[in-house]
Amino acid sequence: MAYYVGILDGASDTWGVRIADIDWCVGAGETPEAALADATAALRDVIAYKRSGGQP
Repeated sequence: MAYYVGILDGASDTWGVRIADIDWCVGAGETPEAALADATAALRDVIAYKRSGGQP
């Protein structure tokens, strides 16, 4: 299993996560949990795209 570092930043009702090791892999949400969930979904999409032979 691979682990990735996510950088969480935000305040009040605007949060963002950037996964530093994966280009263009970001998430956003109204809560830290929502931003992490969005970034996790983005990471899954990037992995699926790369496995299909794509190069983001």
